[in-house]
Amino acid sequence: MKFQNPLRPLMAGSLALAFALSLNATSQLSAQAAPTKENPKREGFNEPFILAGLKHLKLYVGKLDAYATEHGESEEHLKQLLTERLSPCHITMVEGEADCGGKSDKSGKSSGCGPSDTPLMYLKVKVIPDEGGSKGAAYSVSLALVEKARISRNKKELMVSVWTKESVGRLGDNAKETIDQQVESVLKDFHRDYLLANSADSSKDVPSDETGKTKGKHKSH
Repeated sequence: MKFQNPLRPLMAGSLALAFALSLNATSQLSAQAAPTKENPKREGFNEPFILAGLKHLKLYVGKLDAYATEHGESEEHLKQLLTERLSPCHITMVEGEADCGGKSDKSGKSSGCGPSDTPLMYLKVKVIPDEGGSKGAAYSVSLALVEKARISRNKKELMVSVWTKESVGRLGDNAKETIDQQVESVLKDFHRDYLLANSADSSKDVPSDETGKTKGKHKSH
């Protein structure tokens, strides 16, 4: 008489259940790792940790195009906007002009930002009007943290962008309002990453919603 293990059906059921649970867990992990609107995939050079320990900044706003100034935008206003929106980070703003005027070298190429021991927050707004008499225009808003870095392969020290965020789109009737909104949007991304990078030693909380509001109190430095 052939012996049949009475536990075989139970064991088969347990294996099937374990396999199903494993598939479910794998799918959940894959969903968490996949880029989403709330958790977009980051490039390796744009990670929040690069902002850890950032205590001082110089601010620089690039020269605006004629279209932007004709519609009421100004470099002074944008610099004030930077100052106000960065204040919750409790970063000390260092006085003095930052040298990011886009000077050209002997070859005619832009030499970028000049040497500085203080990191620079560089805001550049570029507006390109439509051709053919149209009143519309395309814009790009770029916010970059420019800092002195040493290149390992040649030991040279250069001012390089270590964190950057850009927004592009179209300008309508309210050009100044749109530009201001996009500047605030990229600043919100910087604020979020700064809090993530410095939360361990500053007791700051990450913004809880898309409005940039935070829970709890900020601890000043």
